[in-house]
Amino acid sequence: MLEPAGGNRGMRRPSAGVATMRRMPKGWIAPLVGFVCVVSLTACTPEDEADPAALAPSVISPNKLVTCEDADNCGEAGALRWSLPLTGNYYLYRDDDGQATVLPESEVLGNEYPTPRAVAHNGTLYYYEHERFRAVDAETGNLLWTEDIDPKRPKAVEAVQVVGDTLVVYARDNRDGDEALLYLVNPTKDSPRWQRIDIPIRVRVSLSDDDPANGTHVLLEKELDGGLKRGQYGYFLVKVPNGEVEWSADLPGLGEAYAFTDDVLYVVEEEGEDEDESERVFLIDPADGREISDFVVPDGLQAKYRLHATESGELILGSSDCPEPLDQCSGEPLSGLDAKTGELLWEHPEKAVILSLVERDGTTLVYFHDQHGYQSLDARTGAIVDDDVLGATTALIDAFGASYPWREHKPASDADRRTAPVEAYGPGVGKLAIDMGAGTRYLTSYLTEEGEVVGVYQGCAPDGMRSQRMNSPAVWQECVSPRLFTVDYGV
Repeated sequence: MLEPAGGNRGMRRPSAGVATMRRMPKGWIAPLVGFVCVVSLTACTPEDEADPAALAPSVISPNKLVTCEDADNCGEAGALRWSLPLTGNYYLYRDDDGQATVLPESEVLGNEYPTPRAVAHNGTLYYYEHERFRAVDAETGNLLWTEDIDPKRPKAVEAVQVVGDTLVVYARDNRDGDEALLYLVNPTKDSPRWQRIDIPIRVRVSLSDDDPANGTHVLLEKELDGGLKRGQYGYFLVKVPNGEVEWSADLPGLGEAYAFTDDVLYVVEEEGEDEDESERVFLIDPADGREISDFVVPDGLQAKYRLHATESGELILGSSDCPEPLDQCSGEPLSGLDAKTGELLWEHPEKAVILSLVERDGTTLVYFHDQHGYQSLDARTGAIVDDDVLGATTALIDAFGASYPWREHKPASDADRRTAPVEAYGPGVGKLAIDMGAGTRYLTSYLTEEGEVVGVYQGCAPDGMRSQRMNSPAVWQECVSPRLFTVDYGV
């Protein structure tokens, strides 16, 4: 589906003639401008003058798809992989701490919308702004389709989770902040098919945590019900991609700690109100929602918020939450239990952050980071399998991210803050400055077909910034060259 018509209603992009004049020697500019004014007075408008907010162009400036093949530097650390122009009206919005973010006009005028985000799956990058989704070929940068999900329903899309090949889209009704909306989006080659699942689910509190899923089903919490007993929560098990509700049930648990395999759903319940009291793990049959068995978590261990299940029969207790570079996270204790009995199998001597679980030949490898670096261990024995897994990019993809160093050393001017570089990080990357645009924001990372890591960013080409205008619908600077772009990390 094509982008909606309308284009930029704000200040026009500089014409080719103006761009040429900016590259000419200074002595030629005034005579040429004067000549144009004599020939046609109507052609001389303030919009034709160079905007003082526009900076020198960068590699993402061309108003067309740009790829690394143009510069013959694909795979090099810090090289542009591809840059895709975004159509529509955009502005450089600034939050309370001064960070600039490039937002479409509809989101700038409505403060209730989350910032643009993206998820990658099977060679496709899904970039979404509010309810508008764009599917982009992750290898080439070609735009595959654009679709507004249920555009007649006022809402704010808050999170997207990939389950199987389906996008599970969570939204909140703009008119009633307490009503959650659920959509299933099934991508096709040319356009997606979407459907709303009309069940009363709970409004999401955290936008970063995925709901428990096993590739074919997703477990969703019901709206809070005052009739439930303490320690019980209501759930729906929804099948994807068709959206059928397999069952609904009131289950024990914390409402926050789950693990899901093909055969078992695990939920955690505190034994009492005291935080020091033990926890109990319930095994639930995903076929019908009935309890299979339960066990008490061994003394001294905590399962809530950090439960991970393997297909080979282990439960791993450990944190996978680290919003900063891993060398700045202390991590949590790491241990393994038998998934049926709760027997303690092993404890890792160092605090760690779990990165992924990888099934291999009937066993599971736990990839993690501790003070000694990136390693892997056997989920059944706890024995270290490899004490240096830097090259295992598939298993370590969640360790890649980006930070904003200017927050610690704030630039003196707003202009410097808007154009301050973003710093990419990850295994083998070190710290890589991304300095290609204004209002640059990190979205996600993905792997190429060759296993190379690529970071996804959104921002404004430096020469696409415009000064604030009195007649603008928004109080922020306009960006006439918004871009979705990716960067090779060289690993």
